[in-house]
Amino acid sequence: MVEAQVVNKLATALLLLVATGLIIFVATTAKWRLSDARLKVAGSPLFTFEPSQITSIIIKNGDLSFLLKRADSEWVVATETEDIAAPEAMKQLFQSALGALVLDRIDTNEIRDDSALTEYGVLKSSLQIDFKGDKGPSLLVGKSSADGTRHYVSFKDSKTVFLIPTDLVQLIMEPPSSFRDRRLTTIDPSRLNRLEIRRSNTTLELDRSPSGWRIVKPINTPADESAVAKLADQILRLRLKEFVNNPTTDPLLTGTAGEKAHISLYQEGDTEPSTITIGQPSPNGGYFTRIEPRHIECRILDKNLEFLTTDITELRDRSTAHLNPDLIDLVRISNAGVQREIKRSSGNEGGDSQSINELAHILKATKVISFLPATPTELDQHHLNTPLHRLTFLSVVSENTPESPAGEQVVLDLAIAAPLPDGSVPIHITSSPEIFVVPSSILKALTAP
Repeated sequence: MVEAQVVNKLATALLLLVATGLIIFVATTAKWRLSDARLKVAGSPLFTFEPSQITSIIIKNGDLSFLLKRADSEWVVATETEDIAAPEAMKQLFQSALGALVLDRIDTNEIRDDSALTEYGVLKSSLQIDFKGDKGPSLLVGKSSADGTRHYVSFKDSKTVFLIPTDLVQLIMEPPSSFRDRRLTTIDPSRLNRLEIRRSNTTLELDRSPSGWRIVKPINTPADESAVAKLADQILRLRLKEFVNNPTTDPLLTGTAGEKAHISLYQEGDTEPSTITIGQPSPNGGYFTRIEPRHIECRILDKNLEFLTTDITELRDRSTAHLNPDLIDLVRISNAGVQREIKRSSGNEGGDSQSINELAHILKATKVISFLPATPTELDQHHLNTPLHRLTFLSVVSENTPESPAGEQVVLDLAIAAPLPDGSVPIHITSSPEIFVVPSSILKALTAP
């Protein structure tokens, strides 16, 4: 009886031992079977994650450690402070990681002990990167190959070592500033709807409406679309030379006391503008500059400030006038005392309607040569108070509306003087603060059929 009990106990112990061994075997082989490292063979990619699944990236370089984190639609560099990450830098980092191919593999069974890991430089690596969201551990960077074009790497808590090209490693070795956005503004050009440039005692303001860009200050006048687009592009392409490592916002210390220029950019949908304040010259060349709302100081080069010399005359739309002919029902022409009218035909067709369209085209195509102030003296001198010719565009409202009463409404009224000795013609649009001097081709409008 006693012998039977002993046998049973031995059998039970043996079964427990076998079961324990089986559990360990299954666990370890399953871990190996499911391990991502098992799939990383020569010629395969080191990383296989989807960039959109990555929420943050931790980079360690010696005692320096910083975080790259996703914030809405952009990435942020987080050190002592936070700043916008450069899209091109993040793109390059992801491309380098996903493009890193395994050139060689040293398996666990080839690694005798930790001293072998030390030989490859991955036991206590001071250079690491961890893509949070890829479900994989940190990548430890070890020694480089003799020619410096490859590096040994290993994943944390793994004894498998890989040899990869050095591209990714070079990015990991970059300082945090290399990942910061060097643009002075990140405004979307298609959403820019207001631009202000203040220099010394002069201010230039431009507004964009559905009808296009318009100069608001120092004079209210239509702007040339291509000229404004060029100016905006020059500002939006501004790049800083270096970041100023000074966390203070004291303008006396950052060099922005006594502005050289102040640029405000308003983007559709934003409540506050993006501003660029160009301050005092830097001892290293260029100018100290402050960027808001990023709250950073930097230095930009003189060559980047060429746009500050842009003159208002370069931005003006030099067309005599822009008219929507569909809004014009009647044109009165006074040509050296001879009066006549052109009325739009019903159905918006016919010869008279075509004539109105042609008049609108003439005004748009006639470019202003120069501008004169419409002072009483200048108006009298050019006989524009009692002009030789007059061209009046009107709309006719059949019934009272909240916008205007019934009857004739003046849309545009031009006083046209006799040609000057050089052949140019002074004209004045009613209520305009300026006299336009235009080519004599404007006189074609007086003889429109």
